[in-house]
Amino acid sequence: MTHSRDPRNPQHAIDADLVGYLMFAMPDVGAVTSVVPALVSLVEQATIRIVDVVVLTRDDDGSVATLELEAVEHLAALRDLDVEVGGMLSGHDIEMLSLALDRGTAAVVLVTEDRWATALGEAVRAAGGHMIAGERIDAHRVRAALSEGTDDSEGA
Repeated sequence: MTHSRDPRNPQHAIDADLVGYLMFAMPDVGAVTSVVPALVSLVEQATIRIVDVVVLTRDDDGSVATLELEAVEHLAALRDLDVEVGGMLSGHDIEMLSLALDRGTAAVVLVTEDRWATALGEAVRAAGGHMIAGERIDAHRVRAALSEGTDDSEGA
């Protein structure tokens, strides 16, 4: 069941400073089923709020299909949450995101509000500031930086 967002209701207001997106690839749409319990848990714990979700599939021939939440049975548990999704991703966004998708795979694009950071956002605004940037760091870069921190010559 979905409910419309009422920006005057603090329970429904979205903190625009805390909205971002994640995209994760899976071997196929069916594999998404194993991810849904973790997403449901994050929403139920108020860690995130799902603002939009789109599933992309790229066939072996390279053609891309875009599926909305309602069209993906494997995401049924997300539809049961008290959320309204949609309208955040433009056609251009989806086209650009689909470029990262390998042939014969599927991806879920989530637009979320990072509810875990609500207190931080409020504190920043109370101090006269505002959030100005945020980005997910590529996992390869993180692993490389972490491996540089483990120098085998230490202690020698």
